[in-house]
Amino acid sequence: YAIDTDNSLVAIGTRCGKIEVLKLSEDGTTESFDTAASMFHGEPILSVCLEGDNQLVSSDTAGRCLLWQFISNPNKPQILETDGGRICSLLKIADNTVVGLSDSGKLLFLFGRIKPIALNPGSL
Repeated sequence: YAIDTDNSLVAIGTRCGKIEVLKLSEDGTTESFDTAASMFHGEPILSVCLEGDNQLVSSDTAGRCLLWQFISNPNKPQILETDGGRICSLLKIADNTVVGLSDSGKLLFLFGRIKPIALNPGSL
């Protein structure tokens, strides 16, 4: 399981490969959430990171790291280059910059400096 927050949003990744982005109620209470977006990654989620501008980066146990435009295009993620490693942890360190830590100990700048590559629909 993975979780991240950004202002009024909460992103949750699950072992079944589903990602939910929840929106806090406008009154600021945590008694109820609305679903802002729901995506299916396909493999168990290791980490999720809300990047801002309705974007989310996620990583899975198969070694994929995906960039989602979860409001405008939630079914067409882009693959981010991971240098062959499995990204175990994601963290937003600045606008348009997400850093990932791989299982081999490499620190990778995944978003902002590395251009996403096209997604092969058969790879999901």
